[in-house]
Amino acid sequence: MIPVLATDLLPWILGVCVLSVILLILIIVAPWRGVRNEPKLDDEIETRLMLGEDPDEIDRDLAAREMERRGQASDPPSWDET
Repeated sequence: MIPVLATDLLPWILGVCVLSVILLILIIVAPWRGVRNEPKLDDEIETRLMLGEDPDEIDRDLAAREMERRGQASDPPSWDET
């Protein structure tokens, strides 16, 4: 009786294994193109993230730098004609 039970379960076990492999391949391959199309992180940002810094803090620092940069860029040039 046991060999009959084993032959009845074999297709189910093989089916689950095949579906698992297909699902694993889809999980790995499906987002591949989207990941490759993402812009590369700045080296400083990547380093700070890998060191475990808070992403919100990094974002605030970058926003402050950008505002500072824009503020300096929008200052009118001083014409000192003496």
